[in-house]
Amino acid sequence: MQKAAEAASKGGEALDLLINNAGTYGARKDRFSEVDFAEMRQVFEVNCIGPLRVSRSFLPMLKKAPGAKLVHITSLMGSLADNSSGGAYAYRVSKAALNMASVNLARELEGDGLISVVLHPGWVKTDMGGPNAPLGIEEAVGAMIKTIGRLGRADNGGFFDRNGKPQPW
Repeated sequence: MQKAAEAASKGGEALDLLINNAGTYGARKDRFSEVDFAEMRQVFEVNCIGPLRVSRSFLPMLKKAPGAKLVHITSLMGSLADNSSGGAYAYRVSKAALNMASVNLARELEGDGLISVVLHPGWVKTDMGGPNAPLGIEEAVGAMIKTIGRLGRADNGGFFDRNGKPQPW
């Protein structure tokens, strides 16, 4: 990704939007006694550390664009307040960490005029979401595009659903 950032920045261009859409669920084991910590580490690497690496690589370009937006695709399963069922340790913990990382970025980069948020697209029919998910990809993405377009400085550090509704931390 560093090479991609270097190639993209050769023209000295600014980047006004970066969307980190990383997600892997890991094995569908919901009992703590079943957690495979090596697998959990891999899920954490993809869902949290990967987006941070991408963000850091493209940060110089983002800083050149006034009001640039840094959007991380998260899940309501990363919400501490909304966790009524437990389980899904690797996925939940990694998305909760991504949520915290986004807030940290919002605080650190607000002086540069950047906006960092997390968006929950909903349960979407993807390879991970499966065929029983109620939302199609086009519907979820279309709603997120509208929400991203409306984001402003007051939204910095927020957690929103695809329609822009604030979500519980």
